Amino acid sequence: MQALTVMTWNVRYFSQPLRGARSTDGALRRAAAAVVGSGLLPDVLALQEVEDTSLRGGLGGVRQLDRFRGALHHALHNAGHERRYRSLYFPVHRYEARGAPPLYTTGLAFLVREDLPVEGVGQQEVTHVRLPAFSRLKQRRIVCWATIGGVTVFNTHLSLPAFFEGGPHTVPARMGAASNQREEVGRLLSGIGDRAGVLVGDFNCRKGSAALQRLHDAGWDNACPEVPGDATASFMRWRMHIDHVFVRGLACTARRGFGIDEDSPFRGLSDHSPKWVAIRPA
Repeated sequence: MQALTVMTWNVRYFSQPLRGARSTDGALRRAAAAVVGSGLLPDVLALQEVEDTSLRGGLGGVRQLDRFRGALHHALHNAGHERRYRSLYFPVHRYEARGAPPLYTTGLAFLVREDLPVEGVGQQEVTHVRLPAFSRLKQRRIVCWATIGGVTVFNTHLSLPAFFEGGPHTVPARMGAASNQREEVGRLLSGIGDRAGVLVGDFNCRKGSAALQRLHDAGWDNACPEVPGDATASFMRWRMHIDHVFVRGLACTARRGFGIDEDSPFRGLSDHSPKWVAIRPA
């Protein structure tokens, strides 16, 4: 088979211009233009922090993912590209009061090149709840997947670390050191089983952390370990490398990691930056 190209990006529900307060159509259009303008059009675009319809993400009859897909197709048309995408959305969590529109929602998504066959999709919850009394308030976490042209692409967004337990307490050092993150990686591995593929997403775990070591021990190799400035996400003054691409049973033939502070088409569009890889059977 030819190499399959995959881009992963936590888009922060396309709300960065308003500091996370609300999604805007302008942000959708600028994100779409950045993907097209990067020169690395992926076969599969795996997204994290995508809304459905909500007060934060935008109400109306068209969900946020399809609004973004429309903006992407418009940018492709303007650039002279004939490529088009189909959308796959995996809702994860809704924050709402009974009888009122959702305040906000969370979800994962794939945009898949239309001419590529999608042979199957699925998802598995991986949430670890440390304090059962607060279970209803805990944001759910999943791993979702799509098998595309014989290659399974897994997409996830894991929890932030539990801060009120022993161990390091500074933000960068804490990412991937907490017990809840180690547990969620274990549940992630159980959901994936022994399947080969490419695993991407916002892990909220830094390189070399105890949580990610579980992936390495299970045979998952880091396919894109380097980015400019060694940071893919920002929070206040901190810069962290917490977005990753892993492969098992596949070879990575090309890679590109965008740093959060790098002067790239994606700068300022999210609090995360994307990664892109080309993969083929090993």
